[in-house]
Amino acid sequence: MGVLPRSLVMTFVIANPLYGGATISLYTVNATTGVRTSILATVYSGPLGTGTLTNPLTLDGEGKWLVPAYVEEAVVAVVENAKLVPDHETGVILGAAAVIDQTADVIINGGCQVAQRDAVSVSNSYLYGQVDRIAMKVDGTVTVGSIAQSTDGTLGTTGRSILLTPRITTADGAVYWRYRIEALDAYQFKDNAAVVHCQVRHSVTSAIDYTITVNRADDVAFAAVTLVKAGAAVSVATATNTALSMAIADMEDCSNGIEIIIKALCTAVDGPAFWLSDLKLELGGSITPFLARPYVDELMRCRRYAWSEQPASGKLFAIGQAVSATVAHVVAPLPTMMRAIPTLTFSAAAGFSLLDAAGAGIACTVLADEETSQNVLSVNTTVAAGLVAGNATQLVSGAGAAKITADAEL
Repeated sequence: MGVLPRSLVMTFVIANPLYGGATISLYTVNATTGVRTSILATVYSGPLGTGTLTNPLTLDGEGKWLVPAYVEEAVVAVVENAKLVPDHETGVILGAAAVIDQTADVIINGGCQVAQRDAVSVSNSYLYGQVDRIAMKVDGTVTVGSIAQSTDGTLGTTGRSILLTPRITTADGAVYWRYRIEALDAYQFKDNAAVVHCQVRHSVTSAIDYTITVNRADDVAFAAVTLVKAGAAVSVATATNTALSMAIADMEDCSNGIEIIIKALCTAVDGPAFWLSDLKLELGGSITPFLARPYVDELMRCRRYAWSEQPASGKLFAIGQAVSATVAHVVAPLPTMMRAIPTLTFSAAAGFSLLDAAGAGIACTVLADEETSQNVLSVNTTVAAGLVAGNATQLVSGAGAAKITADAEL
């Protein structure tokens, strides 16, 4: 199994005779409260490799480490039997894994801030709804339920969460959330330890069981997946914000991609709410607090997988050239390189217009993808008449609610 970077515990690197011969016990720290636990931390003998030291440790006669001590998480040191100082404990000593950098979190939109799409009706197959990057589905016969974004602060560090309120009429009912990590981001987890965690809440009248499952993709397109670990069921009480987590000792060869699935086993239900937020996957075995990235950063990351534009009436989508009296080709740069060549969807064509030589709008009758790439939107547009071949034109939002969506999700 691979090894994470780690840091030297500097507190006893320099000699201090007052601490000569002391016994040092290094304890882990509760990531939420910042208080030391009763669990002795794993202490390593070097910055790399799997060699460990026995914890508690002993200082030499000069009050420094006999052998340098390295950790991968925040610790508190309990000092006992020192030569000239009373027994005591230190404050929190930060190790490599305790330095929290939200930019390194591979989960995009784990705080459910970005919602480019409209809400969609849930089904028995995974669908992306209003919240970017997190797909949902249900088991059982579902008659009502939309995959939407909650913005009322019920759950989550950002006050936002992904929300489903289904009516499931059969006893096999269950609710699923799925997140997929592409190969470029998954490789760092190959053969390493990791931990996945999130916040959940439900309004079913009684407690229900939740489970976390992590799979690795068999190929970069996720045509099939192989189980890495299935967690034990955790009972979650109704109307209670609850933290779920699962540690994985070895992520195996997950270099093709990672799939995270959270399942709530609810049986038949009539419209309760299910919320999820603060989804995070991190290297190592320590849970660090969820930190939301700035919205604009999260939005740009989401746009690698989906881009949606719905400007106000008369505002620009793209520019191009008429090739006949009825057809024009228009293009526009996408805001970031998409994961793959996207699939385009358009709202009703009549909601779009092309501008003629005088700047007047001509309602479109057909819009179709015209060799869109990962970087450039390209659309073939048709109108009834009024264009001049060779003239420049613009595709704008007409009187309707014109919307284009480019989808490159996994």
